[in-house]
Amino acid sequence: MVQPAKQILKENKHHGDKSFPLAVYTLEQQGGDIPIVECHWHKEIEFFYCLEGEVLFQINQEFIHVRAGEAVFIDSEEIHTGHSVEQSKCKFAAIVLDTKLLDSAQLDKIQTHFISPLHEQRRTFPRHITKKIAWQKQLLDYIQAIVHVYMHRQIGFELVIKANLLLMLQLIYAEGATVNRTALKEMANAQSDKLKKIISYIFANYDKTISLNELAQLIPMSEGHFCRFFKKMTRQTVTEYINSYRIRQAATLLRETDKKVSTIAYEVGFEHISYFIKLFKLHFNCSPTAYRRQKL
Repeated sequence: MVQPAKQILKENKHHGDKSFPLAVYTLEQQGGDIPIVECHWHKEIEFFYCLEGEVLFQINQEFIHVRAGEAVFIDSEEIHTGHSVEQSKCKFAAIVLDTKLLDSAQLDKIQTHFISPLHEQRRTFPRHITKKIAWQKQLLDYIQAIVHVYMHRQIGFELVIKANLLLMLQLIYAEGATVNRTALKEMANAQSDKLKKIISYIFANYDKTISLNELAQLIPMSEGHFCRFFKKMTRQTVTEYINSYRIRQAATLLRETDKKVSTIAYEVGFEHISYFIKLFKLHFNCSPTAYRRQKL
């Protein structure tokens, strides 16, 4: 069974396991003002494949309009978020993997010439992958194959997935389409590091009252400058981001515990149960109680 996509937001989560560090996540969202993918980052690389609808994807400060049948590639440690276009329904699959999965058992030519440059982001995948170019369409076919194989998980599915990943890497080398992101990474680091500091603080303190001033002082910035910076980087206000993260933590507690809805609301930082229920319905199109019944 494919794991819920919302688990991808847990930055300390292991995608797959140590022996096969890869996982595929799927999500279908009805649309609205809630992000398809919350602003976050992880050490793994990711292929985001849009199955239905359209998504405006933001990676660091770069924006990509991804349509159904297209994919976007996110490198290690890149901050990213996604919003549905015109509040339309969206369905996607995300392949998240540690590039160590592709390592050779010894320092051979494959490791030196192809895998190590991928680790170092010197020779990596193009950002936006569409059906308009023949070799990119082939990349999309490989991505589709990985999603399909992972969902069914027959004996030896790991062999098929790793083979497809290596074929993808060979294809971008053969087409001269590898991308060097080391320079871009250095330019984006200053802004990204500030945002990561803020988001890490929110992750650690979401169950408490968090003021604009204490967040702004972490960088430091004035409150006004900080609000503009945060909205530019995440396409959400600080309050929207904190509340959204709290709601997702509440969803996990609803799935994994038998605590009362009111107890969960207070544990994730909401002071008023009615406001919690209102926001929960906005995120999941159902009440917390109905959500719990669906996940049993």
